[in-house]
Amino acid sequence: IMNTREQIIEKCFFKAHHELSTLNEDRYKKIVRKLIEVGKKKLGTDCIVKISRDIDKKISEEFGLSVSGRVESSGGIKLISSNGRIILDQTFESILKRNKNKIRGKVGKILFSWRGADIIARCVF
Repeated sequence: IMNTREQIIEKCFFKAHHELSTLNEDRYKKIVRKLIEVGKKKLGTDCIVKISRDIDKKISEEFGLSVSGRVESSGGIKLISSNGRIILDQTFESILKRNKNKIRGKVGKILFSWRGADIIARCVF
């Protein structure tokens, strides 16, 4: 039962990653803007951005940030402090990875409660 539950949760993570990878442009822009806002608060305005999608460059420039290079990711950005000592990885894969245990617990509670049967069917099928 535990292995089956874990497999179902992993399928949900796979589906979530797929959904993030295929966001429409307006939704994606909104998310990247928020990631940049958070990053600027943590690193200041003098940071460099590595982009994953071409649209990230335009969004970064709207915030007055320099773009230097690309990061291999399905979406999101990396922000690097001006001295290069701090890297804030805001790519979709890294965000999911950092938060996986917290998300896993919430997903498990939702899926395996008595109301979770219809949700399981949507994640698996």
